[in-house]
Amino acid sequence: MFIRLNTQEIIDSACHFCSKREGRAPHHFQVNLRFDQGRGISADVLETGMFRDKEHFMNEQNVIDAVCEFLADVHNFNINLMDVELAFSHGEGFSANVRVGE
Repeated sequence: MFIRLNTQEIIDSACHFCSKREGRAPHHFQVNLRFDQGRGISADVLETGMFRDKEHFMNEQNVIDAVCEFLADVHNFNINLMDVELAFSHGEGFSANVRVGE
């Protein structure tokens, strides 16, 4: 099976990933995806809190892991059978091409 996630779905994945690690609801996280020719795709994450905000950084592997965890948790896919490739184009923005094995 092949799935293509758009920018918003990748952002949702990153919020889900951070919420599990920080023990907070996904709506407490704001994600800004970035593309750098030399470093690939990454994400700056702002965790909003009652008393202070906290910043997180996700490298490309963290974003890939976030997509895998999100699909495993939401759609019950086997995380060990997923292959994720992140992409960026100026016309389409960010995308994640996911191959799910059987």
